[in-house]
Amino acid sequence: MKTTDIHELGEVIRQERKRQGLRLEDLADENISPATISNIERGASHVRYEKAQYLLDKLGLKLEDIPHLLLQERDRLLELQRQARKIESMIVVGNVEIARELLDHIEVDDKHPLAATFHFHRGQLHITQKNWRRAESALHHAIHLSNVVKQTSNVEAAAFQASALSTMSRMI
Repeated sequence: MKTTDIHELGEVIRQERKRQGLRLEDLADENISPATISNIERGASHVRYEKAQYLLDKLGLKLEDIPHLLLQERDRLLELQRQARKIESMIVVGNVEIARELLDHIEVDDKHPLAATFHFHRGQLHITQKNWRRAESALHHAIHLSNVVKQTSNVEAAAFQASALSTMSRMI
């Protein structure tokens, strides 16, 4: 299984766990720890197949359901990527209210692959309002998340640049 598939499978498992209203601790037992469940959800490649299968069974997911669920997850990710591009475009052309409205309707947790992107956009919006502290907080959070999630985008560099510009603007 490719690394992207492992991450997508982990996201599918996380979404199903949350849909069922379960915490990591609720699924943990003598055969699987909360840490192992977390590793599976994060797509850690060192987790044994048997543990992932055990977790799927506990969630009531069948192996034959996984391809369909992966396609659904890819569709959700593509839609979120489209939303991120739309938000970025609205910020660039100065339609910050539309960007803010779009961003307010996005719900992703900090473990989501696009979390850093959305925090970066929040930082950009705070800069447009000259709300420097919130901008710094959102941008630093974006930097942190881009390191945690190991994004292959330029969010970290863009957030560093925006943070530096925000700091310079505050000093002027």
